[in-house]
Amino acid sequence: MDVFKMLYQSFGSVGAYRRAVFGWRWKTLAYFVLLTLLSGTSAVIATHSTIKNFYDQSITPALAELSSVKVSDGKVKTPNGADVELKDRNGRVFAIASEKLLDASRTKGLMFAFERDRVSFYLPDGGENSMSLKDYDKLLGDMGVDAIFPSRNVLLYAITPLACLFFFVLPMNLIFWGLMTVAVYILSRTLYAELSLGGGARLALCALTPSIVVDIVSMSAFGYPMQGFAYALISGGMAYYVLRNFRTAVGE
Repeated sequence: MDVFKMLYQSFGSVGAYRRAVFGWRWKTLAYFVLLTLLSGTSAVIATHSTIKNFYDQSITPALAELSSVKVSDGKVKTPNGADVELKDRNGRVFAIASEKLLDASRTKGLMFAFERDRVSFYLPDGGENSMSLKDYDKLLGDMGVDAIFPSRNVLLYAITPLACLFFFVLPMNLIFWGLMTVAVYILSRTLYAELSLGGGARLALCALTPSIVVDIVSMSAFGYPMQGFAYALISGGMAYYVLRNFRTAVGE
């Protein structure tokens, strides 16, 4: 099937690009889905070990401590009213449960906190999201707040893949595809003016494949995504090569 062959033919086969640009319709969407699923799988593989180790070494002990933290009348109740600090294996505090609102100086470096009448999540970029604990006492009953957290398997095999796919891989692929489409269309005005905007979008998607494949290798081998400028260099160079050869290329 063309969409699968394009995974390797995108590395320079002008004939394959010609067939995709002028022949694909629904296959364009299918190919984007294929690339996104491959990227998502790579991201999950790269992060699986880290998340698994963190859950086993830090979250599991933390959940045991959080089992003694309750919610009563929509407010946090800790043993004897004392703050409960959750630490990772290196002794770093990554979460706190407190009957009072935490001072801003104590939230630095935290992942989350149960404080007075809410649970707060702290983002790496300094952002913060909070959720009220109102009515959670009715949901939890006599259970501790540890019951709010997903199990290890749910986190590893459901939440993490979906989060990687919808919050990281899908948005990034859409952004790069959109930027490449604009770049290809502008470039085609001097190299191959017959190219339509739709054709430019299909060419851009195929030209993204080498960058995505390199990114998958980088994520799987080193756990780090490829930098944006590398996407531009690899995919932009491939698009230029294909457009320059479109007039004389023959089907392969």
